[in-house]
Amino acid sequence: MRIVYMPVGKYKGISIPREMFDEIERIIEEHPELGYSSITDFIKDAVREKITEIRKLHLKPQKPAEEIVAEFESWDEEEKKKRLIREADAGEEDLI
Repeated sequence: MRIVYMPVGKYKGISIPREMFDEIERIIEEHPELGYSSITDFIKDAVREKITEIRKLHLKPQKPAEEIVAEFESWDEEEKKKRLIREADAGEEDLI
């Protein structure tokens, strides 16, 4: 039995069905040209791709920080207060 110690708080463990694990292992072994050195690398890449897909399809695109700052700086003091109060009331992080 192999024991792996992970830094506390940096990683979380997950479980996947044995059949899925075996299929990933087979793909890695049969296709070294894909560049995966471990099942963990494969899974991290797959999850990263899925997150990117979801963000593109379903989530509001984020404005660049410079654009947000420039917009905020263009508001007068009254507008800043009004938006901050509205944000606090709504409990939202981004009303811009």
